[in-house]
Amino acid sequence: VEILLEKVTSSLRKENVILSEKMTGFYSIIRQAPAGVVYTENDKITLCNAAMLPFLPASPEKMLGKKLDSVFPIPDEVVKLFEKCKAALSKKSNYSIQAQLTRRDGERALYQLVTFPIDKKHPKKGIIWIFQDLSAEAWNIELEKYYRKINIFIIVLSIITVYLFNLIIGLLPVYNTLRKRPAEILS
Repeated sequence: VEILLEKVTSSLRKENVILSEKMTGFYSIIRQAPAGVVYTENDKITLCNAAMLPFLPASPEKMLGKKLDSVFPIPDEVVKLFEKCKAALSKKSNYSIQAQLTRRDGERALYQLVTFPIDKKHPKKGIIWIFQDLSAEAWNIELEKYYRKINIFIIVLSIITVYLFNLIIGLLPVYNTLRKRPAEILS
């Protein structure tokens, strides 16, 4: 039993290290993205990059835990837009729409909003929001290349995350049973 318990524990540690390395790469990509990237869980910001500064009243770090629509200069302007995106995500693996958005300085600009749910069945659990400023024509070619890379990375990371989550969830009852009642199992 102790050997089995050690193997399960060792396997969980290895999987945790792999997941941690993948998440570090994921956060690095988001922070360096030339487009605004926000990750929300249950409608609250859990990650936001500096490219969102034209909209934000403070640094991205200070926006963590706030509702996404509340950080925009005119929240009413984006509420319907975000609801439309969330509704579409329950039917699609991603959703894209162009919209005029007001920046913090009062200037309005055309943005491409691209959204990806982490779990299509429960989009509120996690959504990636990408805001591309379409008025910056020089970025278009670079952003298109970047989107292709980030899309592939997100798909791979999502698959790995689901696999690891299922693996860990599947092993936890076995681990807990082995820890609590080794004598009962052996008899």
